[in-house]
Amino acid sequence: GNPSNNYYEAEGLINMLLSVRGSMSKIIEFTTKSVREWASTESTLRDILDNTLASEEFKSEIIAKMKVAYEEHDFTHPLSFSVPEGSASEISHALSEFNAALQKHNSGLLISKLKLELELAIAKGLL
Repeated sequence: GNPSNNYYEAEGLINMLLSVRGSMSKIIEFTTKSVREWASTESTLRDILDNTLASEEFKSEIIAKMKVAYEEHDFTHPLSFSVPEGSASEISHALSEFNAALQKHNSGLLISKLKLELELAIAKGLL
């Protein structure tokens, strides 16, 4: 095609995208459950660390390492299936138990990681 037509097509596309982007600013964004849970976990860690004599460098290192560990252990998986009549409550109960067990397992992993990161930060002399 004609280079000047390509220019005007690109310019039109850019203007259209900019107008869409401008209208998208009215969209309310909600944080994911994972982001909210990390924010709560981070707040709890900061509260605990703020009540110690730990240096800011120590606190920052622990928070950064724990965020990485949290993201590595975060797991969500959409689940969709058909349920035979009369078994919905049994399946719902089993899934709830599984979810609770998974959360307990992940919490244990994160606590173990926190202990390790605290020991490493102390060994590095950051305390």
